[in-house]
Amino acid sequence: MIIRYVKAKADWWTNAAYYNRERIRRGATVDKTVCKKNLGRLTRLYLKAEQERQHNYHKDGPYMTTDEAVAIYSTTVHWLESRKFVHIPFPPLNYKNDTKLFVLCLERLKEAYSVKSRLNQSQREELSLIEQAYDNPHEALSRVKRHLLCHRAFKEVGIEFMDLYSHLIPVYDIEPLEKITDAYVDQYLWYEADKRNLFPNWIKPSDSEPPPLLVYKWCQGINNLTDVWDVSEN
Repeated sequence: MIIRYVKAKADWWTNAAYYNRERIRRGATVDKTVCKKNLGRLTRLYLKAEQERQHNYHKDGPYMTTDEAVAIYSTTVHWLESRKFVHIPFPPLNYKNDTKLFVLCLERLKEAYSVKSRLNQSQREELSLIEQAYDNPHEALSRVKRHLLCHRAFKEVGIEFMDLYSHLIPVYDIEPLEKITDAYVDQYLWYEADKRNLFPNWIKPSDSEPPPLLVYKWCQGINNLTDVWDVSEN
């Protein structure tokens, strides 16, 4: 009886959350407190569903047959062999493109703050770390590589949802030092993989042509379509 009561209460709680979200989505008049509570409820429901999905994947997954797995593996091996792909080493200590790649990754991280006027504590910490890395890139790079080599305990990732009322967008909060490390690894792997021709030529944008040329070719392709600018039939 207790289990049935708990299940009924959980169903009522879930249904109330979905009912209120539907009212918010339709634009009905809803109290601000109700909106905040509803966001919290939907966040908990999302995390519970994600936990259950991962548990089911561990128990029943991966959801593919042996033939599919062999086909994927064989295709990957043949592709790497056709490209004469050489494995990407760990970033060496005296890597000639280190500083350039690091500055590129810092610029990409800093772009997110170009329009923000108010920052929370984590964002202020990240921005100060980016500025320090700009001022002293060699020290920051050695710290990033030491982080990659020696770090074994990683910080938790925070998640909260941005409520646009029609839908929710997950926003992940990652510790600033780990974010800089991830950005550098991403930049390094992309550059080295592109240099080794890992990606096919239809993967765009790529280092083989500058972005303005890519945009020009894309516009030319649209312009050359038959009757693409014909608006006689609306």
